[in-house]
Parts: sequence; C-alpha cells; structure tokens
Amino acid sequence: KEGIEKGMNYFVNNNDKKNIEINRDSLHIIWAVKEAVYKLLKGKVNRYKEDLTILSISDSDIVKVQCDNRIVECKFILYDTFILVYVI
Repeated sequence: KEGIEKGMNYFVNNNDKKNIEINRDSLHIIWAVKEAVYKLLKGKVNRYKEDLTILSISDSDIVKVQCDNRIVECKFILYDTFILVYVI
C-alpha cells in the first residue's frame, strides 16, 4: 500500500479530485475500481485516466464510475493488505 500517492497523477483526474476526498485509502479504491471497469470493458478505454471518472464513494462501500455515457457501480471491501472490487 505504500507509495501510491507518487503515482496518482497516472490514474486520478481532476473530476475525481472534485468528487471525492483524496487520501491513501481512496487512492487504492480509485485504482482498483478503475481496473475493474477497464476489465469489464475489455480494455476498450482510450484514455484510462480521463475516460473513467469516480462520481462517488458511498458509506455503504459502493463506488459510481462514469465511462462515456454509462454509469457503472462497483462494490469494494478494503482489507489491511489488499482491496477486493467487483462490478454490481
């Protein structure tokens, strides 16, 4: 989990920053959720950072992601050493 802050500019866009509080846990959530959606779309994302935007992270561990005109919802479980994300 160490050092993710250094690489955040590769996967966090300005809208992500406006929509949610950025901290170490949220960075791991953003990364994992964007990876899950990327895989759902079978890699058909032109600009990973810009084309996938986190709209919200709820208290019930649901993340809403916008990709083009589509909103995808993901659920996550945050453990001490890893995060599990799945599309719902």
